[in-house]
Amino acid sequence: WAFFPWIQDDWRITRDLTLNLGLRYELHQRPVSRTDTISTVDFSGGKATLVTARDRGSFGYPRSLIEEDRNNFAPRVGLAWNPTRRLVVRAGYGVFYQKESANTWVDLAINPPFIRQTARILEAPEVAGFDLRQAFAGVEDIPLLVFAIDRNWRDAYVQQWHLNVQFQPSADWVLQAGYVGNGGSSLPRT
Repeated sequence: WAFFPWIQDDWRITRDLTLNLGLRYELHQRPVSRTDTISTVDFSGGKATLVTARDRGSFGYPRSLIEEDRNNFAPRVGLAWNPTRRLVVRAGYGVFYQKESANTWVDLAINPPFIRQTARILEAPEVAGFDLRQAFAGVEDIPLLVFAIDRNWRDAYVQQWHLNVQFQPSADWVLQAGYVGNGGSSLPRT
């Protein structure tokens, strides 16, 4: 589940200046497995240790295997300034959090010991007699992929800002210039 309360209001500071301020809080709760069949890798002890949701208590992990990110405060500010009858300046800034896609969390569910992945490489002489019904008979399980997520994962966020100036030289014309920008922080890397 998720929780997103916010407050926002406009203040008319002067006849020519309006200020908009807001604050949003975003809590994207980490998903859990109903049957606790997820696992991750803990690297903190100097070696890789497989931690499952079933034995999380021994390692001090939460049930989701990832700590909640509870500091997602997203401020918003905007202004509209009309210094003359023909000139308007508008500006804004905001922080917007990004919930991580499902694939990141699903990866924890396809880890050992709950899912085993194996590869079998056939040499040319074996191909003709290969029986697909017994494709992995006698093949040892070798974990090829093990997915891990940083226990202290932080939700990504984007900062967005803009500045817009409008000038009306005549009743039928408006000249406008604007700048829009954004920057991402804590974006996931693969």
